[in-house]
Formats: sequence, structure tokens, C-alpha cells
Amino acid sequence: MGQDRKFCRVIVGAILPILDRQLGVAIIMGENYSALGPASWLAFEAVTGEWQMVENRLIQWRRDMRFTHIVVDSDPSRDVIWRMKPLQYGMSEVPYTSYVAPDYSEGEIGRSYMDTLIAETRFILPDTVRKAMEYERDTGKAAQMALCYCRQYPQIYQPMKKPVYQGGDILGVEGL
Repeated sequence: MGQDRKFCRVIVGAILPILDRQLGVAIIMGENYSALGPASWLAFEAVTGEWQMVENRLIQWRRDMRFTHIVVDSDPSRDVIWRMKPLQYGMSEVPYTSYVAPDYSEGEIGRSYMDTLIAETRFILPDTVRKAMEYERDTGKAAQMALCYCRQYPQIYQPMKKPVYQGGDILGVEGL
């Protein structure tokens, strides 16, 4: 979006087309690095469609963006994610973990939390992602799940280290 940004984690929210679902959705977003300010997110891309299309996009995102977290809606979805061998790409360099979204994320609490973040411009949605959210309402649910996970488990930053004075002589004080 025309700026250099630093992300502390890249997260995928996914609802897979298993059990009684026809379409699957996935959205990938990055959490902006901000040790002092409130957390903010940027959505990169979203995909909606049949299983093969969602699976191919997840594999491509893993290769290109190397996401570190994937948040799904249920335990059966989590099992399916772990059986996808191409997602293991780059595990030795950048491992990823999968989580089941908190229970409240799919309801009114999750929706109001996401709407609040959008209103405060702490969750930035490009036009392509907005169109995907209008096309399939479950794209918004996938984003809600990822944001509620981030709310429940915030990023922990390393404490800032103070410089330690090593001692030694100060230059220019001899002979005074």
C-alpha cells in the first residue's frame, strides 16, 4: 500500500468447506509492529471458493508470505490443516501453528470487535478484501476469528534492554 511496514506476525483466518459447507474462505492479515501503541492489522488478501481453490491459495500464501499462525473455526478443520503436506513448506525456517478460534468470535461479540477496529482504522481493509467480504459473509467471520484470537493472545514483545556502561577511561581527561 505504498509504505514499508514491519509485521510481528502474519495470521490466516480460515473456514474450510468440510462437513456441511459448500464454500471455504480464508483471509491473510499482518499485525503491525508496535511495541508501545495499540495493536493494528492490515488485511492482505482474501479468497472464497471451493476446497481446491482455498487449499491452493493457502499453499501459495505459505510460500510467499510464510504466515506463522492459522486460526480455524473447529477441531475437524484443524485436523484437515495439519494433514495438508504442502503447508509444511519452510517449517524449519518459519514454523506455523494452528488454533481453534475462541467461542465468542463467531457471534455478536466478534463482529462488534471487528467493526470497532475498522471504525478506529486499526484494521485496514483494501478494496479487494472488502469486495470478498461482501460476496461471502463468511469472509468476515474468518477475519473475526483471527482478530479475536489476536485479542485473546496478544503479541509479547521483548523488553527493551538498557545500554550497559562498560566502564573504562573517558578520553581527554588525563593530565587535568
